[in-house]
Amino acid sequence: MNNLNENEALGVVANSFKILGLPLCASQDEIRKAYKRLALIHHPDKGGSKEHFQALQNAYEILTGQAK
Repeated sequence: MNNLNENEALGVVANSFKILGLPLCASQDEIRKAYKRLALIHHPDKGGSKEHFQALQNAYEILTGQAK
């Protein structure tokens, strides 16, 4: 998120919470649990879409500070 302005960065974070189905006030533990639950459902090896799974991964990385 280095080259995003502040409003764009807030939008990315808010969208990440939405992708994981969480409120903006969710804790790190809630984020982790939601990601793991959704990853099991939407994993491509379990019949889920690769694009949806990648969106989940990106959202989780953004919200946990692991974004590349």
